[in-house]
Amino acid sequence: MGELWRNYPAALPLCTPQGAPKKHSKRIPQADIFLKLLRARRVEGRPVQLPEIRDLGIYQYTARVFELRERGHVIENQLERVNGQVHSCYFLTHDAEEDAR
Repeated sequence: MGELWRNYPAALPLCTPQGAPKKHSKRIPQADIFLKLLRARRVEGRPVQLPEIRDLGIYQYTARVFELRERGHVIENQLERVNGQVHSCYFLTHDAEEDAR
């Protein structure tokens, strides 16, 4: 994978409550936002659904999954058919940063 999109920051509405950038603040990379959601769903014992990922403004989610896997996280993808449509969801089964503690 090329370096072009690695650590690409998320859209402004995801970084600040009102969507307005704060002075001298850095935008959070999309992979970190996705990881935060994966961790929250892991605690709840449920997967992250694809629409939730899109709602965060992350459309190249497979690239973010690849990035997180490169960092040592184990993310499983599950596909299921619902009324003839394929639904995708993701589970964080090993958190390389949190589980190592």
